Amino acid sequence: MKRLTDKATAIFRLSWPALILILCIPAAGSMSKPVQYTVTDLKISGNDFFRATTLKRLMVSRPGWLWNRRIYNPGLLAEDLENVRQYYRQHGFLEMQIVSHHVSTDSASGHVAIDILVDEGERTFVEGIHLFGNRIFSDSLLETRLRIKSGNPLVMKKIDESQNQLLAYYAESGYLDARVTVQVKTSETSHRAILDFSIEENRICRLHQTHLVGLKKTQSRVVLRELKVDSGEVIRYSKLLESQRRLYMTGLFQYAYVKPGIPDSLNPELHDLRIEVEEHQYGEFNWKLGYGSEDKARTRAEIAHKNLGGTARKLALQGWLSFIQWGVMASFTDPWLAGRPINADLNVFTEYKEEPGYRLYRSGGQGILGRKLSGSSDIRLTLRQDFSRFSHVRSLPDNKTKANIRSIRWSLTYDTRNNLFDTQKGIYSAFSYELARAVFDEPVLFHRWEGEGKLFVHYRELVFGTGLEFGWLRTDSDIHAIPLNERYYVGGQGSVRGYAYKKIGPLSEDGYPSGGLVKLVWRIGEIRFPLVRSLKGAIFSDAGNCWEKTSAVEWSGLRASLGAGVRLHSFLGIVRVDYAWKLDRRTGEKPGAWVFNMGHAF
Repeated sequence: MKRLTDKATAIFRLSWPALILILCIPAAGSMSKPVQYTVTDLKISGNDFFRATTLKRLMVSRPGWLWNRRIYNPGLLAEDLENVRQYYRQHGFLEMQIVSHHVSTDSASGHVAIDILVDEGERTFVEGIHLFGNRIFSDSLLETRLRIKSGNPLVMKKIDESQNQLLAYYAESGYLDARVTVQVKTSETSHRAILDFSIEENRICRLHQTHLVGLKKTQSRVVLRELKVDSGEVIRYSKLLESQRRLYMTGLFQYAYVKPGIPDSLNPELHDLRIEVEEHQYGEFNWKLGYGSEDKARTRAEIAHKNLGGTARKLALQGWLSFIQWGVMASFTDPWLAGRPINADLNVFTEYKEEPGYRLYRSGGQGILGRKLSGSSDIRLTLRQDFSRFSHVRSLPDNKTKANIRSIRWSLTYDTRNNLFDTQKGIYSAFSYELARAVFDEPVLFHRWEGEGKLFVHYRELVFGTGLEFGWLRTDSDIHAIPLNERYYVGGQGSVRGYAYKKIGPLSEDGYPSGGLVKLVWRIGEIRFPLVRSLKGAIFSDAGNCWEKTSAVEWSGLRASLGAGVRLHSFLGIVRVDYAWKLDRRTGEKPGAWVFNMGHAF
């Protein structure tokens, strides 16, 4: 009996915590969740210098729009008020105060209204600026680098920029160890400030030795040839940045850092340079899947080695497939041909494509030599040989079935775009001339001039883009001597949206595009703006046409469209959906057309 009692006692001691937990579960489940209030109104008064919209953008506790709710949180509101205070003080309003703030809650609707009263106070201005410790450069020269002047409001951002400008000027002159400190002396009674810039110049820096860290397969000369500073030269900050950028742009490294080391003990002017890199995996397989209004579902695959023998040479094999085309291409790239900064590309290919009015089988190859003229411009020379065969030809009265073209092309480009795939600002311009001749066939000679220009401007969250491109083919014969695939066509997602693919310009009797010798495409304008999260909107207008001969070219002949669309920024890239309306719709034409594609139109 005693054993049974002891066993029951032991079971109870082990089970009572579980019983308590079970009993607490219903109680916990019955506890009501805290009520969440949505900020629906925010009023700021007492502000004269800054607009209320400017101050509201500093705050998280502000009304949202559409489905972007802003939940009220007292802790976040306290941080918001402090942000407003700091913003005022950083702009010279040292006496600014939050007089009061009131939060009104509506339990029935779950809404919160916030009222804030501010007292800006009097603004402080800079009365004088002093420079101390500078011996290499004069006061008058350094003062030109300052972003703040006597008589200006006391703006802390301008002071920080002035400090950075002085450091950058010294670093660009080779004084990488220079130091600049700023002391701000203010008077509460006069609301005036004195700025003292103390400069410690130290010694000029010259390159002694270069140390490479992280190389495994890449040859050291591949890294050293990208450096913009040689042994014994003054180490300028811009050259360090350019060297680091060039190393990263080789595509060989996950990261690349170029930084000066400690000075030499015997000669403090001499500094070692330390280059730290981490190499990529050089063998790679890339596969892409996309969709376009013209070629429908499409895919592209590539297998490549980007660093043959550690020399940065690349060998690749790629193929592509869609509902209207397929192709295969092998390529070889040498970024430094014969030890010179000349990029050399060689590729051979074969492809098939269904075009409106004909089918094309094409094979051949081309060699490209390119060289950078500056950080933003380059020049290229291209030699190509194409062997083309046509079938199901409906665009030509003579049903020409083959064209073998050999050409030489010279091109010059200038590009300052900040991002090639999602440009926010910058300029792109290109011009080229090509001399081509038919071989193994009738000796047709033609000249080709092409030009393109794009401009992108960024204002806050808006991006405005515009562009113009033209092409001109000249031959001593008529247009029928120019192969179909060498002519110009306009219309579709790649030129004037809203029109059928290649259907702007000359057409055959059966309505198939026959191409022209002159083309003009004008991206009148496209405005891109944010909608919500990764979704952006756009409105745009395009115009263009192509003509059989130069004498037929006229501005009144341009076909134009107006449209709108959305761009989804996804992990696959930018997915674009547009609809464009024809502005000069003709009899029998549809009002417009949908455009589905990857990436921006231009």
